[in-house]
Amino acid sequence: MHKLPIKISLDDSFFQPEELCGHYVTQQSKEHWAVILDLMVEFDRVCKEHDITYFLDGGTLLGAVRHQGFIPWDDDADLIMFRADFEKLCAIAPTAFKEPYFWQTNETDPGSLRRHGQLRNSLTTCILQSEARNGKAQYRFNQGIFLDVFILDEVPDDAEELSHFRKELQQQLRLLFNLKDWYRIYHGEPWIEKIQQIAYEKFEATVSRYNGTNQQKVVNISLIPEASEKRFIPKEIYNDCTTYCFEGFYFPAPKEYDLLLTGMYGDWHKFVKGTCLHGGIILDCHHPYTEYLAEPANPAEEESILAFFEKENRRLQGLRKLKRIYKRCAIAFAVISVILAMLLIFG
Repeated sequence: MHKLPIKISLDDSFFQPEELCGHYVTQQSKEHWAVILDLMVEFDRVCKEHDITYFLDGGTLLGAVRHQGFIPWDDDADLIMFRADFEKLCAIAPTAFKEPYFWQTNETDPGSLRRHGQLRNSLTTCILQSEARNGKAQYRFNQGIFLDVFILDEVPDDAEELSHFRKELQQQLRLLFNLKDWYRIYHGEPWIEKIQQIAYEKFEATVSRYNGTNQQKVVNISLIPEASEKRFIPKEIYNDCTTYCFEGFYFPAPKEYDLLLTGMYGDWHKFVKGTCLHGGIILDCHHPYTEYLAEPANPAEEESILAFFEKENRRLQGLRKLKRIYKRCAIAFAVISVILAMLLIFG
């Protein structure tokens, strides 16, 4: 077995393939877990050094509580923190994390356009199926094995206001998704970098709008605008925390984890064997993602994007024309209505 690019020491038995809860875990999966676990330990070290608070979340919290480690069919790790801590982390991360660790946000790696942070190992490869083409990475940003770091934001207590808030976020997300593809093709062009920066900053300003306004609940709304209200968590739950064992290491999480896990999974005590969230990934624990980068976009792709812009422009021009016609018709109808009313009154 080749040496992995990690700092933690793990016993050889950790890497042995085995059946866990009816699921066969391969050696490659164990190596993937080892790289993720190393990212978790490094992340914990930096947060402790800089007095930054975070918590286990999602399947990682479930794994810690139910399995004392990874869920056998899981392929990632989830952490979460309040936005104030996230912003504090972003300020120190570029210097706090050294190679091969890389703190990835849209600021440190333009074009990635994640709505959260990821700590990556740059000497490995983990390319999502949605970001790959013909076995290669479509995008130029860092695609090493990663640790997800999500953000807790306050959400409005008022139901009508919440509905409007969700719709606003979803509209902005559609733009971000389009910009991600445009950035792939026009990588390095100042105009696309400026556009995606403005769009991303607007999204962050929107999603954090209610922080500090004394709303009762928080949720990872930046990732899941349509999240069920069962996943909305009272803020005070995160005030009382302890540490839980995860593959022999200890990480923080709320003591009232049952409320969190029930909101996410329902009856979380019941084993429901699922597929991994990032199915179909291109995974390599021994070689950097740079070896999997595709060639730059070809002219045909550029033409398709230009055609999209032209089509959108024609559509908008048509809408403006219809709006002008509608306005004129409305004025004419109003004038005719006044004339008819006068005829009826004075006729």
